Amino acid sequence: RLPVERFATDCFALEGCTFVSERLRSAMALSPEAAQFFDVDLSECSEAVRASDYKIMNVSTLEDAVDEWETISIAETKIATLAFGKAVKKGFRPANDIFHDRMVRGHVFCTDALAMRVLAAGCTSVRFFDPATLRFWPTDTFRTLRGLERQNQQTLETELVEEIA
Repeated sequence: RLPVERFATDCFALEGCTFVSERLRSAMALSPEAAQFFDVDLSECSEAVRASDYKIMNVSTLEDAVDEWETISIAETKIATLAFGKAVKKGFRPANDIFHDRMVRGHVFCTDALAMRVLAAGCTSVRFFDPATLRFWPTDTFRTLRGLERQNQQTLETELVEEIA
């Protein structure tokens, strides 16, 4: 049972689970092999929460993407991460749009194409971080429709760091 009454977001974590809305699931357009979605009891939630049709997402694909020693940017690899991670191996091309890395567990990586679908759909509470800039939390550089942007942690204003076509 989801203990939430007022909520308007497409993605959130609670008690170790990642909850995703119907809008986010539609935008990601993942195959059943890439991720499974488990029902959540929303019967005691508000109508707005029930309308989001949250499900628990389990990303089940593993790839060998992370290179501990080198730093490559999203522009070069077309890989983003839904959390913070490390550099991606030079020349790495994922077989799946979304995956966990074999070495860096607990972080979800995705292709730039998936990130762009989610961003274009206007999904909320999802940020796609550039693995090349991620060393410590919180990070301030993330993927947007324009490219890589950096957010000033004090003013919350953003500036374009790198345009990505």
